[in-house]
Amino acid sequence: MKSQVEINGGLYQHWVAGNPLRALPYPSYIQNADMIFRFMQDKRWLSGQMPSINLAADYMAQLVNEQGLVSGAGYYVERPTRIEYDGVAQCHVADAFYRTAMLNEAIGNQELKDKYQQIAKKITDCFNMEFWQNGRCVEYINPVRGKISNHGLTDVDWSSIATGVITEEKIKQLWPQLQFNDRFYYGGMPTGIAVCPQKYEPWESTYPDSMDIASMGRVWFVECWARARMKDSIGLLKSLRQVCQVGSDNHYYWRERYNQQGGYGAEKYCEYPANLIRIVQKFVLGHEYGLDGTLYIG
Repeated sequence: MKSQVEINGGLYQHWVAGNPLRALPYPSYIQNADMIFRFMQDKRWLSGQMPSINLAADYMAQLVNEQGLVSGAGYYVERPTRIEYDGVAQCHVADAFYRTAMLNEAIGNQELKDKYQQIAKKITDCFNMEFWQNGRCVEYINPVRGKISNHGLTDVDWSSIATGVITEEKIKQLWPQLQFNDRFYYGGMPTGIAVCPQKYEPWESTYPDSMDIASMGRVWFVECWARARMKDSIGLLKSLRQVCQVGSDNHYYWRERYNQQGGYGAEKYCEYPANLIRIVQKFVLGHEYGLDGTLYIG
């Protein structure tokens, strides 16, 4: 199957059967707008961007069914494909709707603020009901096979804490399982998608290679986000040192993916160094702007 792009360049059909990554563009766009406004504090700029931001949110809303499940297959993974309701997507899409609501509030649009906040709450409520099983998060929900959670703890658990969609009561059960769990570090490298990668089955990938059963920078960022939210400075610095050590050993180049045998994929890939900068600035130095312009440090 070949990937396809619409004539206007706005919609993309993935080459992997199941069309994963459908939910990825809209939260990324909204999160970037949120970061820019927090830094610039330019309401005139924001007012000019809000029609586009709201259009992205409205299109994203088409992925949310009546129950509150977000479709789109794998949020940032392709193989395994996580057809059709990836737990990571639920978390990031809810976060994006909350951000859209707050951006609308910043320019005085209470009606749209309420609209997007209600969608975010719908997803969050559904997540806490449908994606919680036996003291941890369900990885994804398959339309035919149901709830899939046989790979142990996964990046969904990290995402649920990072984005704040999970309840405090559930965090009390989940965090002790996550905090010191080195099984997420494949070959010592943060952060893998699941603690039992060997349990993935052939049907879970629409291609036989299952490239994304790996440690990747995108998962590492979510882990660090969760650790920062839980004020786990020791765990945060441990993961940071491990990534830096791998870079130091390879002339400060990182591979795209890592497993128990080492790195593979692109030899000089941007994902780990890009996230390294973000993690140091955002979570280690603690530089964070509020929507009102307040600078929070540490």
